[in-house]
Amino acid sequence: MKRKCLAVGIILLFVGTSIIPAIAQETEKTLQTSRGEWLYVGGSGPGNYSRIQDAINASSDGDTVFVYAGTYFEHLQVFRSIFLRGQAMDKTTIDGQDTGTVVLINANVTISGFTIQHSGCIYGYEAGIQTKSQPDMSYVMTATGNRIQDNNIGVSIQKSERHRIIGNTFMNNEKGIALFLAQDCIIQNNNFINNTIDGFFQYFFFLQKLPRNNWNGNYWNDWHSLLPKPIKGTKEWILFVLRPGAVYTIPFKWVNFDWHPAQEPYDIPGMS
Repeated sequence: MKRKCLAVGIILLFVGTSIIPAIAQETEKTLQTSRGEWLYVGGSGPGNYSRIQDAINASSDGDTVFVYAGTYFEHLQVFRSIFLRGQAMDKTTIDGQDTGTVVLINANVTISGFTIQHSGCIYGYEAGIQTKSQPDMSYVMTATGNRIQDNNIGVSIQKSERHRIIGNTFMNNEKGIALFLAQDCIIQNNNFINNTIDGFFQYFFFLQKLPRNNWNGNYWNDWHSLLPKPIKGTKEWILFVLRPGAVYTIPFKWVNFDWHPAQEPYDIPGMS
């Protein structure tokens, strides 16, 4: 009886959605689920936004911003806890035009399905995606299924915890991933290809517990061994603290490891 009721419910759901305008948009909605509303960028549906930032500004926590194929020359600030999804990684591009950080995230955000490229490099910390903790605020950023290329830093995580970088491709960045005082992050099943430095980390000894960042199962195009892949970084020994924000340190070289490096690159959907 339960199965019959479920079948009837599914039939009614499909009948109901078939009479709503913009069927293509509803089809996209059924591919991914979220509890909130869906806002669309690009495409030809009524009410679609032309800029990603405008849709983000109009969104609420729990919403999904779906971006149709195209190249969007924008610098995004994501301050809502939303799902930010591109139609396909090799067709939906956010381009920073070689200035600033391309996507700045300050909320519980899942970002997927984009090519993110061309951050600036004047100050040394600009990135394709950057997340940085705020006072009295803790949030988790998940990046998956993206191609992050030609940036100063592909993904920069600063002073925050528990972010998840899974199943992305990092190509031709100065640094693929940089962790600055970041802890308990998962960097897993990514491709690192032709970056000057694939991964980097920095933390302060004595002021910060030993970081438990999990590098695991990534493909490194310059590492063809079953042995663990070393990821070089620095451990800063504190000399003294003059005032908040003015810490004098001596840097020492340190190493993390990807204990199970992949031997072949991952075939990530949408990657041409």
